[in-house]
Amino acid sequence: MRYLFILGRNPGLSIAEIKSYLIKEENQILSDKLIETGYFVDLKNPLNDETIDRLGGSIAIGSVLETIDNLDKINIYSGKENKFNYVIWNFSEKTEAVSDYLKKRFRSEKLKPTEKKIKYSMELQNGEKAQAVSSKSIGEEYFVFEGFFGRIIQKNDFARFKHFSKTGKDYD
Repeated sequence: MRYLFILGRNPGLSIAEIKSYLIKEENQILSDKLIETGYFVDLKNPLNDETIDRLGGSIAIGSVLETIDNLDKINIYSGKENKFNYVIWNFSEKTEAVSDYLKKRFRSEKLKPTEKKIKYSMELQNGEKAQAVSSKSIGEEYFVFEGFFGRIIQKNDFARFKHFSKTGKDYD
């Protein structure tokens, strides 16, 4: 199972947290690679649906759908809305080609989505800038990591962390 973790402001600490969590879950990392704030892992077992809730240092988790050379073989959008906004997290030189492909593919499927470019950046603790999405109007989030294409399947609820840190209790 291949996943992309989009890391937070301290990538080194985020990776240590992910590795610690995976050890605790007895889920072996078969291979891994870091590009900017994208941490790509091939795992022995699938992640559970609540993994992101255990990781305060990760923004999101994506699941690989296919290699970018085989996008014709998969269903990319299965939502109900004809019009939606989407972004593509960029961890590859091939992202622009995938963006062009998606526009043509969605048009051929009679969909009318709008690709929003990731303009917002977060400042890492080392002072560097990284990709970040802050719009709640984004319906779908995809990623390209080297030759792989996937969809964001879990996003961190930072409001929950803020609430917990103030109250000591999770949402009721």
